[in-house]
Amino acid sequence: MGMRRLDGADGFVVSDLDGLERHGGVARCAPKVLADSAWLLARCATYQFASLELPIGGASVGVNAAGDGRADGVTAAVSALTGAVGEGLFVDAGRGLTDGDLAPLHALDGRPPAYHELRSTLTGEGVAAAVGSVRPLEGASVAIESLDEVAVAFAIAVVRQGGRVVAVARGGDVISAPGGIDPEALAGVVSGGTNLNDLGSPITAAELLGTEATVLAVGSKLGAIDHEAAASVAAGVVAPIGWVPVTTRALAVLGRREITVLPDFIALGGPMVASGLTGPPATGSEAVTAAAALVTAMVGEAAGAVDDDHPSLVLAACGRAESYLIRQGVELPTSRPLG
Repeated sequence: MGMRRLDGADGFVVSDLDGLERHGGVARCAPKVLADSAWLLARCATYQFASLELPIGGASVGVNAAGDGRADGVTAAVSALTGAVGEGLFVDAGRGLTDGDLAPLHALDGRPPAYHELRSTLTGEGVAAAVGSVRPLEGASVAIESLDEVAVAFAIAVVRQGGRVVAVARGGDVISAPGGIDPEALAGVVSGGTNLNDLGSPITAAELLGTEATVLAVGSKLGAIDHEAAASVAAGVVAPIGWVPVTTRALAVLGRREITVLPDFIALGGPMVASGLTGPPATGSEAVTAAAALVTAMVGEAAGAVDDDHPSLVLAACGRAESYLIRQGVELPTSRPLG
């Protein structure tokens, strides 16, 4: 593992697993990006790559910039990262950044432009496939804890397969609509053309977590569901639409309550089919089908590995990833990608 400060910019890059030629993960921007969270995101990426049997280590970039200095700070960080990308680093835009911010790096990292164009859609489709692997979406009700482009893609997939979205939160706005919400209206909220409060009745964030839904989709931040919040979750399945939304203690609480938690490093893997890293990159509608198939297969493999030593999908998925790393002769990470 290593951490390097960016030359000429206020930021850093961390990389997981020594001795690998390539590293990839997420880049984020905030007034102060915490190193601990960056290490955790790098570890998530490591386990995602290992789940796909790819000899790639996880990485994470933090850019410290805000306000009037944000644009210059991001530009400086991108310039500082150019050499690392030439040496095998690739990163996706995470919180506080856009694909436009990272376009100069994306042009150099070897992944096709379609990957970035389809990333949100394929992520949402993959999450829906992960849910469908453990519970049919036909007739399912879904509560979404954090509305963004990925959540919209997830909602579209859910409704297409016969489910409905019954509660949604975005920032401080939280609504309930038991009859269902049109995903296209949710897309309008994300684009800024629609007010979320016009789509349902206002409720509290706590009430959303306690919504009697089939699925709770979470991803507003790392550790969005802690052990206290986990005690009030009413859904039977918790699905990640962002990285590490459930803490380790919450995972234990949800497990005791027999609530299925889907592994984020598997459920969020849909875009890999368009990356060129797992084979020829899929495009268009074929990419949507391929993303769903990939995630469905990985969830099925994790389900088949559940045993006394790995009693949940998350732990079984961790075990599978670790088995690959052991076969490759890579020293296992000191911790798992759990918050």
